[in-house]
Amino acid sequence: MMRNPLNFLLILRFNGYKKSVKFPDFLFSLCDLVRHLFYLIAKLKCDFIYYISQHKNNMVQSIAEYQHNYYKNNKFKIEEKRLEKHLNNPSKRQQQQKSYYDLNAVRLIERQKEYNKINADSVKNYQAEYYKKNKERLDIMRQNYRDENAVEIKERQQVKVICECGCELLKVGLKRHQTTKKHIDLMKLKECVVIKKKKKKRKRLVIID
Repeated sequence: MMRNPLNFLLILRFNGYKKSVKFPDFLFSLCDLVRHLFYLIAKLKCDFIYYISQHKNNMVQSIAEYQHNYYKNNKFKIEEKRLEKHLNNPSKRQQQQKSYYDLNAVRLIERQKEYNKINADSVKNYQAEYYKKNKERLDIMRQNYRDENAVEIKERQQVKVICECGCELLKVGLKRHQTTKKHIDLMKLKECVVIKKKKKKRKRLVIID
């Protein structure tokens, strides 16, 4: 006689859950098993969230200390890898810098202005030393820029403005004009000129009895 395949027993084991069932009852036992599995997952999730909430500050502090110590011990290695990555991907680095500047342009400009005001002497000395070291390269770059943008530079140089002293001149020569004797004398005259308004005499009406 052939053995009925529906009569064999199944033993279900999962995390302490153990049950022997016949095959027809397997579907119902499977539902219980799935329900028990979801219960365990939900319990583990709640326990994990509770643990994180209780030890969040300690975990953050320990991670920060680990990162600081790792960087301190492997500083040169990290910098070499970073430099190598930048040198191997110049176009990607330029795109990242451009996108970052576009997003933070106002904040970066204001921060640079404040830094230049506070460290005016050091910035001036640095620029002078940098120009001395890279004079040839900077001169070539400047000449190339002038050759490529000759038309725009010519149009820019022909723009005229009116100075506060009243003189009309080219915009490119405004700073130089403001240091001349003519501008200083005109500004002094402008400060000294006082327009006196004539006082109107009030007419009085006299009644004679």
